[in-house]
Amino acid sequence: MTDLDLEFEHIYLEVKAERWQQIERFLFSYYCFREGLVTNNNKPDWETARKNATRSKKVQQAGLQTAMPAYWYQNADKDPFARFNQVSIALNTASPHDNDPASNTASISRL
Repeated sequence: MTDLDLEFEHIYLEVKAERWQQIERFLFSYYCFREGLVTNNNKPDWETARKNATRSKKVQQAGLQTAMPAYWYQNADKDPFARFNQVSIALNTASPHDNDPASNTASISRL
């Protein structure tokens, strides 16, 4: 069984057991193995995967990786998502867990 198969098995088991909190971790590992984004020790290379992600490239190409758009600095309303809005990355902060204060996550609404 390959590492890719093992990650897929992890995803299957987590879904079957309804342990949703671990799905993201296994999906990202699965993606790394599927795309060949692994370290010399054949472990998922999360840093390279994030650096090469389409969304990360858009932010980097716009010159916003380490800075906010120029208008952000002059505006009194400091929108923390300004750099994403600048490159048309829509983040959806609403979730089915809005009534649950323990859950405070943002999800990407468009991949």
